[in-house]
Amino acid sequence: MGKLAERKVALARQILETEDDSLLDSVDALVNGGAFHLSKRELDQLDAIMERHRSGDGRASTWPEVRKRLEQVARGKR
Repeated sequence: MGKLAERKVALARQILETEDDSLLDSVDALVNGGAFHLSKRELDQLDAIMERHRSGDGRASTWPEVRKRLEQVARGKR
């Protein structure tokens, strides 16, 4: 069995074995093009992030900086 087939089987197994309705709703929306809904709290958080970005107060990193931090975490140095 190829890697793609193995991945499909693993995902199908996870879907079949889950008891989480919200997970199934998310999968259904993703696969069938349905709307993805965010809670009021999640929308407020996104609005705050966008406002920080627009005002220049948001934290941003270059990809090399991100990679360096991730490598440090992977090595247990952080």
